[in-house]
Amino acid sequence: MTSDINSIAVLGGGTMGCGIAGLCAQNDRKVLLLDVSMEAAEKSLERIINGRPPAVDEPEKADNISLGTFADDLEKIADYDWICEAVIEDLETKRDLLTRVEGLRKAGSVVSTNTSGIPLKDITHGMPERLARDIAVTHFFNPVKIMRLMELVGGAQTDPEVTRRLAAFCGGVLGKGVVYANDT
Repeated sequence: MTSDINSIAVLGGGTMGCGIAGLCAQNDRKVLLLDVSMEAAEKSLERIINGRPPAVDEPEKADNISLGTFADDLEKIADYDWICEAVIEDLETKRDLLTRVEGLRKAGSVVSTNTSGIPLKDITHGMPERLARDIAVTHFFNPVKIMRLMELVGGAQTDPEVTRRLAAFCGGVLGKGVVYANDT
């Protein structure tokens, strides 16, 4: 399988967001990393380069990452193929952010949420049909660059092409063993 995902917007620069952004940058993909403030985003980039372990093997690969904030730069996601939400494990926070994302993303982009315990059906309940069709769960394990598996969960409305594209990217480009699971 080949991947057509060449750019990734990672929303949230915590532990998981840093790991996902770093792994994508290490694999020569254009990455936009957004957080609540520029200070938080800069601290995330510092962790990507100098964390224990660093999220990139080669510090210069961090040059593939652009930084921004949710307030000032969210509209930039329109230029990205995959929008990966990786904010705190709070249903309303995820739903609020994804509602904003839906109005800004380009046609043909895929969206994912990096959650380990919130069902996709709860996140997408009442959301626009286009989002419900174009979203899946991409559950990475920590530390992202070391853990070999990731879980991919499509929802009842998720287009199979979305999970195919995410599996091709995560498995082929990022080198993950993709485990498919059902939404609960």
